Amino acid sequence: MIWLTWRQHRIEALVFAIGVAALAIYMVVLGHAMYHDFYQITSGMSVAACFQRQDYNELCGNIIGTFTGKYSINTQPVLLAFLILPPLLGVFVGAPLVARELETGTFRLIWTQSVTRLRWLLVRIGGLALALALVFAAFIPLVFWWKGPFNVGGASDMIGGQDYPIMGVLPLAYMLFALALGLAAGALLRRTVPAMLVTLGGYIGVAIAIWNWGRQNWLPPLAATWNPYVSNGPTNFKASDWILFIGYVDKAGRRLNSSDVWTTCAPDGHVDSRAGSAFTSCVHAHGWLSTIVWQPADRFWAFQGIESAVLIGLAVALLALTIWLVRRRIA
Repeated sequence: MIWLTWRQHRIEALVFAIGVAALAIYMVVLGHAMYHDFYQITSGMSVAACFQRQDYNELCGNIIGTFTGKYSINTQPVLLAFLILPPLLGVFVGAPLVARELETGTFRLIWTQSVTRLRWLLVRIGGLALALALVFAAFIPLVFWWKGPFNVGGASDMIGGQDYPIMGVLPLAYMLFALALGLAAGALLRRTVPAMLVTLGGYIGVAIAIWNWGRQNWLPPLAATWNPYVSNGPTNFKASDWILFIGYVDKAGRRLNSSDVWTTCAPDGHVDSRAGSAFTSCVHAHGWLSTIVWQPADRFWAFQGIESAVLIGLAVALLALTIWLVRRRIA
């Protein structure tokens, strides 16, 4: 069975190996260039030294702006690769894995031999899932090293930023979910192309739900509300904290449109949000309060664990459905 599985998927394995090898090489080369520029001295200052300062001067602003502008673009291919790899594996590996055998009828030949249905399924799933899991696990430390310069300076949010889904164990969890979704779709529909379409649509739907609703609510966010005329507000934020909302609320706690507040209290377009200014005096006179809602950056691993548990839980449920369909429903 192991030899047969390898023979059936060796082309996909070769393409996948070439792709991940090219991705790893690109990350290593780009990472070395980023670290070189991160510590490179320019006019007596470096990006690393600027991030250690409590306040940025004009020189630091220019140096950091040049660094982030240069590498924010160059890092996009890696972000895109990690975002599309899991659904591609689910569509082109997971969905056809069972559906192709059922569609062509070749499963009958195997099941009439000494191989049971459960063994046939577990060997096919286990070998591929283990190999893919090892590859994705190997990328975990590489991604953290590669993103090091950006994470040190807080140039990208650790939780809410665009790079969060490719960090930690999330790529591995999304891959397992996509693979299980493809397997379940294939066993349920018994047709390769429909199973591939359902896998892609299901993955996109779950990902959008998690990214737009689940992630910001895994744990209750922190919030602070204050009178902007009296105080400038809390100062214990980190550059990598995930700001969910910042603006104004009325006395009942209802959020206001910031543009309406600015139009009312700063019709000339000049907004001075410092305590005691004419703008904050107007805000105070209307009974409005400043508020901010955020997720602290130190919840990174808690969020990783919760989101991974949700995805792996879905994967286990889908695998259980696949096993039940193969053993009980497919004749």
